[in-house]
Amino acid sequence: MTKTIVLLAVVVLIGVLWDSTALSIMVTVGLMIVSPILAQKDTVVKLLSSEWSRQLWLGLYYVLPKVYDLGHMTLSAILDRTFAGWMPIWTSALFGAAALGSALWVFSRRSF
Repeated sequence: MTKTIVLLAVVVLIGVLWDSTALSIMVTVGLMIVSPILAQKDTVVKLLSSEWSRQLWLGLYYVLPKVYDLGHMTLSAILDRTFAGWMPIWTSALFGAAALGSALWVFSRRSF
């Protein structure tokens, strides 16, 4: 449920900023594609040679919504009855709240 709300907030933000349904869908799908890649942070951080690239990877992981992690947590909770922690939930919710708040602010400033 949380990942759906976060992705919907991204759709609303992009739609309000650029008035483009197609761009909203492309950005949302892009987040869904990037999320499982960024979720491999433990492996990738070991492979990256420079400190700035490691920090960039971790920064992107912690700033962007964790769509993959939320789905994986849901599956683990159903199948294994385990809980991995709150970090993916609250960081994704914070991102969604910021995206929706920004969309509402931009929408209130526009004149139609």
